[in-house]
Amino acid sequence: KKTQDKMLARINRRHVETLFWMDFAWAMLILNNTADPQLVLELETVKKIADRIEVVEPSYLYGSVYSVILAFYGGRTAAIGGSPSFAKDNYDKAMKFAAGKSLIPDYVWFRYVATQTSDKKAFDEKYQLIKSFNIESNPGFRFINEVCRMKSEALYKKKEWLF
Repeated sequence: KKTQDKMLARINRRHVETLFWMDFAWAMLILNNTADPQLVLELETVKKIADRIEVVEPSYLYGSVYSVILAFYGGRTAAIGGSPSFAKDNYDKAMKFAAGKSLIPDYVWFRYVATQTSDKKAFDEKYQLIKSFNIESNPGFRFINEVCRMKSEALYKKKEWLF
């Protein structure tokens, strides 16, 4: 852990893009495979990396690092470290950067928090928000926003199975 901490301390702005995408992919891999306890243990490293990105450049990709932290707290039960209140705090931080530009925080809430907490109302609200989002409001981010929208549509079709 000391070696890991030393390496993370050396991370600066030029590393953020690569480190963010690695961390984001790693977090999604783990959260989509929570039945694997070995993978779930790796979430602590994902969180440490996200914490370092938050220190170095929190605004990167419309504050998407907060969506990683949001998923960290919102995608797990309290028994294994989840916290809906910490998830909400990070959703709010993400939205300071993402509002009207990125669907990532809304998608992460929809996909991980609403389903983990069995919050059907939040699930429906986030789905409607994602569905009505103006994709043209940020043409340079259109691809990612479209992916969030398509993934939301596919998940919403499983609503009766989820709730």
